[in-house]
Amino acid sequence: MAAVERSKTDHLCRGCGKTITNGRTNCAVCAISGATERLVSVAKLGRVAARTPEARAKHVVSCKRHAQACSGWDASKQPAWLTSEVFSQKIQPLLASVPTSTIRSRIGVSRWYAGKIRRGYRPHPRHWEALARLAVGISAKMPTGTIGHRQKQAQGSLGITPLDSVDELQRDLKPVLA
Repeated sequence: MAAVERSKTDHLCRGCGKTITNGRTNCAVCAISGATERLVSVAKLGRVAARTPEARAKHVVSCKRHAQACSGWDASKQPAWLTSEVFSQKIQPLLASVPTSTIRSRIGVSRWYAGKIRRGYRPHPRHWEALARLAVGISAKMPTGTIGHRQKQAQGSLGITPLDSVDELQRDLKPVLA
């Protein structure tokens, strides 16, 4: 039998021999096992790095700062209108369209925590007023009655209409926050 010559443009998967694009070594199916192995080893490195004295010192500083903020927060200084219900029904749905970086910088939290807030996690009440100001500020830049895709998703589960969340929130909270 004569050997079949392949063209120089063919690139074959090292695992199964399937034709793949230039610059790759494996097809998508064969690449999964290698990616899984790399992910496991990188996760181990991350856990080791998190236990270094420098990382632990940063964690201690963050925990102290958080504990001081919690103990220094006075619930009686929270505006009377800013109840759990108002936050959940009026403010939280609007936060879905606020960039994570904006939430993070406004209330001084990690990117991970800001992302959780954006996805519907309820933060500590000491953050509610700043987030209400942020939600009203973002809403004020939107044309009346318009709403983003993420807001629609969040509001659908709460039964809130776009006019309820944007227009009423602006009307009700602007004088209070001014």
